[in-house]
Order: sequence, then C-alpha cells, then structure tokens
Amino acid sequence: MDAQLLVAIEPELHAGNPCMLATIIDRTCSAPRGVGTSMVVSLAGVQTGTVGGGFLVHGVRLDALALWQDNACAIRDYEILADDK
Repeated sequence: MDAQLLVAIEPELHAGNPCMLATIIDRTCSAPRGVGTSMVVSLAGVQTGTVGGGFLVHGVRLDALALWQDNACAIRDYEILADDK
C-alpha cells in the first residue's frame, strides 16, 4: 500500500473516523491506473490517491460514502469509455 494512503488513514482511525479503501482488483483493455492502485475516502468525502480520474473517481467516492452509510462493502464494476471527440 502506498505510504500516502497510510498517512491519510492513520489520523482518521485515531480520531475514530471510518474511511473506505477503494482498490482496482482487475482491469481489461486500457485504463488510467493499474491493478493494485488504491484511494482512500474519508467520512467527510476527502479523497487521497486516485483510481483514475474525473467521473470515475467521483463515482467511486459517492459509492464509498453510500457503502459506509450502509455499513457494507462491495466489489463494483466501472466502465471507462473513450471520448468520441
């Protein structure tokens, strides 16, 4: 795990705040980040690291916060489509 993520997780846990870890576990074709890349989302919605960019990261952040509210975990598929412009 990236040291930057551990630095983000530690104070959250010491303060009693939950946080979510999102990690790429598989990919097909071309994608901005590789397998094993992770990001942390704090309860406040603050993100450290990235699993991609733009809409992908926004969706992952929203899903992480929703999962936290449900006290759940999940494996999700996210599709990255090439821009046709």
